[in-house]
Amino acid sequence: MVGVRHHSPACARLVECLIRRQRPRFVLIEGPSDFNPKMGQLQLNHRLPVALCSSRHGEFRAYTPFCDYSPEWVALKVAAQVGAEPLFMDLPAWHPAFREVPNRYRDRFHLDQEKLARQLGYDCSDGLWDAWVEQATEERLEEQLRRYFAELRHLVSAQDQQREAFMAQCLAWAQAQGPTLAVCGGYHAPFLEEAWREFPAEWPQVELDGQTCLVPFSFARLDRFAGYSAGMPSPEYYQWLWEHGWQGAATNCLAEVARHLRVRRQTLSTADLIAAHQSAQMLQRIRGHRFLSRVDLLDGLAGALIKEALETPLPWSYRGCLQASTHPVLQALVEVFSGSRRGQLDPDTPRPALAIEVLQLLAHYDLMPAHPACSRELLAGSVESHILHRLHLLGVQGFSRLRQDPEIWSLAESLELEPSLLEASAYGNCLEEAACQALEVQLEADWGAAEVSAWLAQASRAGLLELSHRGLARLQQALQRELRVGPLGAALARLEVSLRVAPALAAAGQPLLQAGLERMLWLLEGVDSDQPDLLEAVVVTRDLLRRYPADWARPVMERLASESAVGLRGAALGLLWSLFGECDPPPPGLVAAVRGVYPPELLGDFLHGLFALARQSVLQQSELLDELHQLLTGMEPEAFIRALPALRQAFERFAPAEKQEIALRLLPGLGLSHPGQVLRSSLAPELALRAAQLDLWVEQEANRLGW
Repeated sequence: MVGVRHHSPACARLVECLIRRQRPRFVLIEGPSDFNPKMGQLQLNHRLPVALCSSRHGEFRAYTPFCDYSPEWVALKVAAQVGAEPLFMDLPAWHPAFREVPNRYRDRFHLDQEKLARQLGYDCSDGLWDAWVEQATEERLEEQLRRYFAELRHLVSAQDQQREAFMAQCLAWAQAQGPTLAVCGGYHAPFLEEAWREFPAEWPQVELDGQTCLVPFSFARLDRFAGYSAGMPSPEYYQWLWEHGWQGAATNCLAEVARHLRVRRQTLSTADLIAAHQSAQMLQRIRGHRFLSRVDLLDGLAGALIKEALETPLPWSYRGCLQASTHPVLQALVEVFSGSRRGQLDPDTPRPALAIEVLQLLAHYDLMPAHPACSRELLAGSVESHILHRLHLLGVQGFSRLRQDPEIWSLAESLELEPSLLEASAYGNCLEEAACQALEVQLEADWGAAEVSAWLAQASRAGLLELSHRGLARLQQALQRELRVGPLGAALARLEVSLRVAPALAAAGQPLLQAGLERMLWLLEGVDSDQPDLLEAVVVTRDLLRRYPADWARPVMERLASESAVGLRGAALGLLWSLFGECDPPPPGLVAAVRGVYPPELLGDFLHGLFALARQSVLQQSELLDELHQLLTGMEPEAFIRALPALRQAFERFAPAEKQEIALRLLPGLGLSHPGQVLRSSLAPELALRAAQLDLWVEQEANRLGW
């Protein structure tokens, strides 16, 4: 039994030494046991890093990553070389024991590690690990590891107890067959070392309810500074350490830092590099390190290259992602030590059926991502549109929608295309099946009409008709329960789009749309105050009534135009003029309605609703514009200032050309000659309001003092 830290060069060398020395029959490795039948894939000539991606119908997804210096990867390779059989001995990562765990090799005892590091005088547990384990002599390494992990193992979660029981039974089975060496996280080692004797010598069975596949990975995803919580930070540095030793890693880092900063046009002289190296060596001696460590190098570089005070702590003195205000030089150092290496699978690696199908479809329909990126305009509802929407649902990289109507897509070459395709295969073996599964797992039981309609719109745009019909059934229930006009309006607008892009849904969807319109008008009659999304709901109602006329809509809107909250009153009147302005009899008069707004400071709210629904009708009535001019110029100064924010918001509904048309009509009555004299100035609205308030205050004070 050997307990390791994942992605540790020292642990990897120890594992190799033990396997070659003991030459066991089995090498059991902490990893997803459902991948054991496909173990031969890991013996192909991959470029690391790679990872095993485990998921259950797309619901759970966790990664088991490997790089060249991962003890688990070294165990796989060396076991094959000495004739041992390598086997994974842990629960599949799609098992409920891994719920909410994005990476199998995560740290379970982060706080304990940091506490121990502080007690021993280190800023961060990574510095302690390098000094205590990575630089330990071969004779002391095993003992150092045991002491380190024994210090950190305290409470064990129920999920970890499940996993450890599974691993212990695997170990009991292997020990019954012959000599066995187990490689697992040091956290589990103290338990497994003794507990396996208490378990039956039978390989444990688990219901195969998910799948695990091999995918390319990258140092960017593996790096702790980018949010990966398990294993070692600065993966590129430890790659150099694995390949070239301590001195070689230091030399490579200094050279790469110089190249990286000079490419960025940041000043870096040879003297700066010499000073950084000397500072690092001094820190090494002061700290008592056997070799020049990663933290020694980083501290030395930071001290030599940064001349000003720092606003944030050094990134390697804490765990987690870089802070937003991190100094640019520190960001550059982290990038160099982290590296940009990307994994690549051997060409002989079996590809899932989904990946093969998608690549064939992209080639056949000329949708393959390119460099530089190209754009394609597609007809909504076409085969090409369905393909891209399905890929978007699956999170496949390289495709992004720039516009919705008309549909314009960007096709950009991405190194993540293949990895994301392989990961998407967890949802199904063909594109339609996988897209259905990916969308279906998003559906929540407590969603309202707005959320269900957005889900339905995705299904319809992707051409998933069976799923869309199920979405219509869910939406019917949600519409019947919806009590808010804003979400109901959003739901009806999305439903109309779904029917437009998927005509096959029309027979079932149009009656639902009609019922939704009836419910909207019923809810509007019960609105007793203006709401933030009220106008948008009325606009949606108007647009739908243009396509689906209803005789009962006009009397409802006439009631709202005379007896409702002031904003809704204006919107209802605007809807009437927008839809029935040329009918006989005509809608209620606009001038009379504007005169009836009281108190005057509510005029802006009324106009906001009116302009949102009937801008063109307003522009066509000179009498109304004259009346508005008289009302606004006749307002008391205090009332005008109170009404000003709403008035400004109301007139923002007009396009620039429409504003100029209004200005031209007002010029004669104002005695002005150019529309620019009455159009909005470059002065900020808040500043203009403060200026008006100041003018009013000055006038009031002058009157009070009798000036």
